[in-house]
Amino acid sequence: MAVRFDRNTNAHASLGAAEAPGADSSNSLPLRVQYVSASSPGMSSQILGEICFGAHAVSPRNALHPRVDVALQPLDGAPRREIWTSDLPVEYGQRDGIQYALTEEYLFGVIDEPVDVTGPDFEERVQTVYGAIFSLTQSKNHPHLLRMWNYFPGMNTESQGLENYQRFCRARSLAFQQHYGDFIEHLPSASAIGTLGGGLAVYFIASRVAGLHRENPRQMSAFSYPPQYGPRSPSFARGTLKRVGSGEAFFISGTASIVGHRSMHAGDVRAQAQEALRNIETLIDSTRRDEGMRFQGSRDLDNLKVYVRRPADLPLVREVLTERLGSGAHVLYLQGDICRHDLLVEIEATLVAG
Repeated sequence: MAVRFDRNTNAHASLGAAEAPGADSSNSLPLRVQYVSASSPGMSSQILGEICFGAHAVSPRNALHPRVDVALQPLDGAPRREIWTSDLPVEYGQRDGIQYALTEEYLFGVIDEPVDVTGPDFEERVQTVYGAIFSLTQSKNHPHLLRMWNYFPGMNTESQGLENYQRFCRARSLAFQQHYGDFIEHLPSASAIGTLGGGLAVYFIASRVAGLHRENPRQMSAFSYPPQYGPRSPSFARGTLKRVGSGEAFFISGTASIVGHRSMHAGDVRAQAQEALRNIETLIDSTRRDEGMRFQGSRDLDNLKVYVRRPADLPLVREVLTERLGSGAHVLYLQGDICRHDLLVEIEATLVAG
């Protein structure tokens, strides 16, 4: 049995598993994200999902909404929360280990799977998690993945003859292939970051109607990388544009200092941060040109997560973002491992307009 909350009635009501929520979305914002401190008061809208970073960044375990703790340390030292909300009625439920929130247009889900990344069954567990996600999105009639986040420890260490990130990529690719067959056109935007501990934490946004998956003219598509980066290429799009009524959301994947398929500016974190922002700006500009998107380059960049490999590099990375975006952008800085040893910083962003 799932549970539905509608802020217009301020009451909870039971929903049968086959019942889908409905609402007039013409004057509502169906999706937004905020990065807040662990002590911030509750949101005025329905919470779709809560991602907690840092020690004791925990909401009540009996909360209806999906929530997960990720073992990444905020670089300002204070626990932080990533909160996804909607103005629309929400149905909450669980299936196959996935906590989910369902609205008329979006499905938000989280799953936290205990895994030993060094063990021989790590890839099998990744495929199981992705299989459960595909099954849930199909059953809820929201089959189109828009955005995924993947977090697990030991990303750059070697196990079973490969880096764990390469093992993850192989398993993810096989899961997409098993579900879709020819899967390239179905790949969502995504991030994959190495944590300080824990298991495999995945959260995702799916939709009733497909978004527009975008590639970056400055970068080779990740799913086409040459074999030097692993036996199976990473399975994600550089960005995904989603329109709902008059609203737009643009999900920008984790973006690093890569041009073509090569890492740039080895050892120079400032130059890497600048290159990553240049890639993001190019993706926004090309999507605006091709799809008529309303967002206008770096001036619309607001909600960003920035993963920094070495905490001592934070001042330089923050300086670059402040120079390019100004001091008003909402940025969450986290310590995390990046997909390649020579990459020191990765930046992702979500742009939302009503």
